[in-house]
This record gives sequence, C-alpha cells and structure tokens, in this order.
Amino acid sequence: MKTSTVTQASIRVEIYRDGKVVENSDGVSDIGDLVMSFSVEEGIDLAAMTAELVLQDAAGVIDRLSGAETWKIKLKARDSQNIYTFQAYNIEARSRQGSAEGYIVQLVSYEFILNEAKLLFGHTDVLFNKKTKANEMVEEILTGQVTGGPMTQKKLYAEETQNELPFICPNWRPFDTIYFAANRSIRKSSAGKEAQNGFIFWENIMGYHFKSIDQVIADINDQAEDGESDVASGEAKLYTYAYQPKKMETDGPADGYRIDSITFPDDRNFLGAMRDGSYSGFSTALDPTKFGNSKLSAESKNSEGPGSYDLEDFWGKMEHLDNGRCPISDTPTVMKQLLKSKRRIRYSVLPNRLFDPKGQDQQQSANTQNLDELAYLESYKYLRASSLKAIKLIIAVPGNLDLYSGYGINIKMPKTKQEKGAINTNKRYSGRYCIASIKQSYADGNLYTEMLLYKDSLPK
Repeated sequence: MKTSTVTQASIRVEIYRDGKVVENSDGVSDIGDLVMSFSVEEGIDLAAMTAELVLQDAAGVIDRLSGAETWKIKLKARDSQNIYTFQAYNIEARSRQGSAEGYIVQLVSYEFILNEAKLLFGHTDVLFNKKTKANEMVEEILTGQVTGGPMTQKKLYAEETQNELPFICPNWRPFDTIYFAANRSIRKSSAGKEAQNGFIFWENIMGYHFKSIDQVIADINDQAEDGESDVASGEAKLYTYAYQPKKMETDGPADGYRIDSITFPDDRNFLGAMRDGSYSGFSTALDPTKFGNSKLSAESKNSEGPGSYDLEDFWGKMEHLDNGRCPISDTPTVMKQLLKSKRRIRYSVLPNRLFDPKGQDQQQSANTQNLDELAYLESYKYLRASSLKAIKLIIAVPGNLDLYSGYGINIKMPKTKQEKGAINTNKRYSGRYCIASIKQSYADGNLYTEMLLYKDSLPK
C-alpha cells in the first residue's frame, strides 16, 4: 500500500538479549539500514500490537539470533516519534541470494507472550483480594501481583464499571479472564439511562484500554482539533482528512491530510445484517444447571414482548458519533418492516455458582442484581457492537504516527457529482469515525498509513 503523497520517515532498529543490546563485530547496534520494510498494526479487537520486519541481511545478523530476542524499533515521521518494543516469536520466508539473506521477523507485544505462559485458577475473591469489579480485575491482572508480578509497565486506561463479578477462573489465560469480565460488565456512568454494557479491551501505542463502546464514542465526540495528544491523560488530537479527486481540484486540504484512496467494505449489506439479527431479534437466557429455569428476560423493555430487541428501540439508549440518526431511519417503509422481522434468537447463559456454597445462598444478592436483565444486556451488547459498524471505510493516507486505534478521526468527502457547478459534501460519509484498526507501513524511507474506520449513525 502506497500513497501519492509522501511522508518521509526514518527508522532505527536494535536487538536486545537479556537486557543488553546485540552489537556486530564493529560495535554497531543499529540495523536500520538492513530494513526493507516494517509494518505495525493495532486495533480495537486486538489485545496486542503486532509487527513485521522484512530484512535484507548482508551483515550476518541472522547468525546471532535465537529467534526470541526483544526488538526495539524507533520510527520518526513529521514531528512525531513512536518507539515500539516487541518480542520476536517467528522468523519465516528465509532465503539466500549471493552473500545476503532475506527473511521476515514476526513480532508481538511482550505481554502477549506472558499471556501464553500465565494461568489464573481460583475464585475471584481470592485472586483479586475481593476486588471484583471488572476494571479492578483488569488493573490487578496487568499491573498487580495476581500473575506473579506486573505483566506490563505500559499505561492502562480503564473505565469504571458498576457491577461486581464474582466467578471462578478455571485455569484461564489472563487476557481470556479480561474478555470474560468485559462481556459481563456494566458502565458506572449509565446513570439516567438503561444499563449499558459492551466493553472492549485492546492495546495501542498509548497503552492498554478497557472501555465500553459508548465511552469510546463519547470520547471521540469530545476530541478537539486544536488539542494535543497526551499519553498521561489518554487524550488524542482530532485530525481531519479530506478526499479530493484530481478532477475536483479546489482549495483543498494540505497534502499531508489528503485521503489517497477509499474503499467501502460491506456497504449496506441488509441481507447479511438481517441474518445476523443486527436490526431485531429475540434474546433468551439459559440456565445450564436446570433448563427448566431458562427464560426470556424477566420483564419486557420493548413493545413486542419479553426478550425482543429492536435497534430503533435501543437507539436512544446509546451514545452516537456526531449524535447522528439510526442507520435504518431512511430505509423505505416496506423494507424497514422486513428488517424488523425477528428471525435470530441470541442465547446467553445465566450465571450460576453451583460450585460455590457461599454463592448459592447469595444467588439473588446485590452481586447478581442484574441477573434478570441478562437477556436485555445481551441484546444491548450485540446491538451496540453491530451498530458501530453501520458505515465502514478503509482509507490510505500519508503516514501519521499521531493516530490511534479506538480514537477518532474526522472525514470530509465530496459528492461524486457536482451540483450547479459546486462540489457539495457527502454528508453520509463525512463526519467523525472511530479508528477500528490502523496499520503503519515503512518502506524506502517513507511512511504510509492505512485505517479501517467505523461510524454508527447517519447525519441529522
């Protein structure tokens, strides 16, 4: 992937073993001149950042590698600099031509390697010293002693949750435990609204994040173009990028903030969304210990009966980018009625404490006060995640290291056809988006950026 507008960049690469830099016979540690290309990727569905280095090695570096070293990559472009520290886990595609060898080094955050080596077993009251709110568990897992010591020194941005989650970890990896808690967490800031869930966990260059999708959207709406990115506070500057085909040249954006290419994946796939229950359906809670207790939600929060869910019914209970409208609000009436046909049934499992005598007596205590809302919350979580992807864009832009997954970006897109000699804005595809994933690619002294963007709403 290359763009027509170049962002010049530089790279420095060092290899560490047991905390000491690996040098060649001449005492040189920087092997940046051997790098043919480097790419690094982060996304809101990724618990760890990943990267690849393509090397053309005429210095015999490969002969000094075990394949499990730590790689430190310093990437500079414009006024930004990112320093990545990765763990190598695989070397592939190795070939030799003449006196040089080419190969790919695959890299991942060290915490992901630790995650494979650590297991959590036992009751959360014991493991987390009675800290049984999800945000507290995440903090203990990443920075506490529950895994034998801190898993990371990176910054953690965790949204406070409302509900307690006592459960037994059956030899889960730490990140599996976090995802389990994320799927059952409720926002503390849901005050004045129905309960909101739908938490996600991911890593970007700033650090680790544990937030609800609603909080992610609220933060994007608050991003300012005149602000500055700040790791300490977890704030990021809002950048505006504009797409302007050459045939529509006017006083457009600066070259560094011009979109070079746009693709539209899964644009308005109504049939697929209907089959997935992305517009409406039913939610059922199952009791795995006694199926006779299985039920729809205890009371109906919707007009069509217990356990039913409908995107338009839920819409006012969610945060939305640019405070926009429901994505099916402009759908023709006949089609909208079909979209509301409830075909999909979503199943969730009622929590039980079968192996916890103490918990059996507290099944309906404050710790499980949201039990009766399980079906509702399952519906909300699914609709919250699916509606975020209502509009998708993949864009390629000149390299910018000050962009982060889980944060926002502002897009300006013109209509395809001029109207009365003027180029009007395409309001559907313009506005704020969530950066779902971002890939930074370095090659030949240049940096390129590719992003997958999500937007949940139509303009008002």
